[in-house]
Amino acid sequence: MPRGAGAGREREHEKLKRDFKNEGRYRRREDEVASRIVNKQRRSLLKQNQNMQKIAMKNRPAPACRSTSTTSCPSAKSAKNSNHYQRRTCEHSKNYEEKHKNRTTLIAQYDRALVN
Repeated sequence: MPRGAGAGREREHEKLKRDFKNEGRYRRREDEVASRIVNKQRRSLLKQNQNMQKIAMKNRPAPACRSTSTTSCPSAKSAKNSNHYQRRTCEHSKNYEEKHKNRTTLIAQYDRALVN
C-alpha cells in the first residue's frame, strides 16, 4: 500500500488479498491486484471530492458590495464612477440572488449595501 493510506484502506487491501488467495485468483499477484483496486478506488474518491469543490466554488454567493475605494474597480476614474459601478454590481448580484436561490439574509445584505 502507498504511504498515506488509512487504516480502512489497509484492511480492505488485506481482505482482498485473502479473498483472492482463497478463491485461487491472480496466483502470485494477489498483492499487486489488491493494491491496484484499492488505489483505483482512492483516486476515484479524490476526483469526486475535487469535482464537488469545483461545483461549490461556482455556486458560492457573490461578495457583499461594501468597498468604497476606487482601486476596487480598475475602470473607475473617480469616486463617483466607482460608486456607480459598485451600485450596479450590487443591484445585479441582488437580482441574480432573488431569481435563483433567494437567500433572504444575503438579499438583506445587498439591500443594506445599496442604501448606503
